[in-house]
Amino acid sequence: MYIPTKCEKSVLEFFKKKQTKTLTKEQIADSSSGIKNALPALEGCVAKGYLTYSTAGYTLTPAADDIL
Repeated sequence: MYIPTKCEKSVLEFFKKKQTKTLTKEQIADSSSGIKNALPALEGCVAKGYLTYSTAGYTLTPAADDIL
């Protein structure tokens, strides 16, 4: 299992705080989220298997539940 970076963990925690499994890129990149470098972190989470990407947005995977 891969260890998430600080930014990646922030993205995953943001999903948990919003209490949703799917968010769009715009919702995550919104300045009110407070996540710096959100887009590279999102790609990192997808590459490590914590998120999947579809036209609906980014969705948490069961692997992310293990981190959170």
